[in-house]
Amino acid sequence: MSLRGADYVQRSEAICRILKSYRVLSGLTQDELAERLGVVQSLVSKVESRERRLDLIELQEYLRPLGRTVQDVLADLERIAPVRPAETVEELARDRIEAALETDIRR
Repeated sequence: MSLRGADYVQRSEAICRILKSYRVLSGLTQDELAERLGVVQSLVSKVESRERRLDLIELQEYLRPLGRTVQDVLADLERIAPVRPAETVEELARDRIEAALETDIRR
């Protein structure tokens, strides 16, 4: 298992979209959420744009003013970006390598 496998970016981006949707559904602006968290607005922006990751404890605190839990995030993540079986990930990686090689050969 790779911690940074082929679907890492997709799932990481999905988490950011989930967090942003929670904020929007809560009717909060980035400024308002930042104020409730006791942080600057740019931190919220960076979290939503994948420039800044949250550790598990930070994520719990981030979700508190949104009325959400880590379990909510995980459930939504599995719904929109499910974990792929290892064989599928390996096949995808192999297909991408083959496509890259074909592109290089054509140059």
